[in-house]
Amino acid sequence: MVTLAGVLVTVLRGGGSGWNAWLFLDQGFSHRAAYRTELILILATLSFAVAGLFLRRWRWGTCLMIPAFAFLLTESCFIAKMDGVGHAQWAPAAHALRYGTPLALALLAMKEPFGEAQVMMLLRVSLAFVFVTHGAEALMHYPRFIDLIIGSGENLFRWRITESQARSALTLIGVLDIAAGIAILVRAFPALLWWMAVWGLVTALSRMTSLGWEAYRDVLVRASHFLVPMILAQYRRRR
Repeated sequence: MVTLAGVLVTVLRGGGSGWNAWLFLDQGFSHRAAYRTELILILATLSFAVAGLFLRRWRWGTCLMIPAFAFLLTESCFIAKMDGVGHAQWAPAAHALRYGTPLALALLAMKEPFGEAQVMMLLRVSLAFVFVTHGAEALMHYPRFIDLIIGSGENLFRWRITESQARSALTLIGVLDIAAGIAILVRAFPALLWWMAVWGLVTALSRMTSLGWEAYRDVLVRASHFLVPMILAQYRRRR
């Protein structure tokens, strides 16, 4: 729901999503028609997610998360297909937690033939995809990441970080992210999950610390990056 809310705010503020680009560029919709269609799809998907929250006591209630899974997965595929800025073709892997989380909730509600172990492994695999993909982007010194480091350093601490220093930091970040992504597939250590939760929150908030408060919608869209490992850590503690 938080992720969808972030997508909705982005669209309302003129940002658009992968759906908008596909409708306009690939299907020949006008700007107005693409925007309206995109907005209707998001509102419908968010409505299903809200209903699933209130009806979660029933098995079929949580299955109302399936539209969220379908919408977010399709959006990431459209982003890859349109191949826009940056490493857009990696979107399905980079967005794995966005659509993997509602799918996990739906599968958990079905109970049979899926169990908690299968659902937790799905979330771990999604985490691995996200961290390894972003780690690879960091190692390739993705320009947007360089801007986030320089902007955050300036706004938070008044540090004047050079591009060379930002590139060196990204190299270290990339190695750590890929190592964490591989490690989570081997075993979900509580300390590793908490590290992923904290780092996921830091990287999400870096949009705001670098670009200003208006970038809060980018934090909402990335909520699963820090909430999912936090929940997995709590789950292991209860077990």
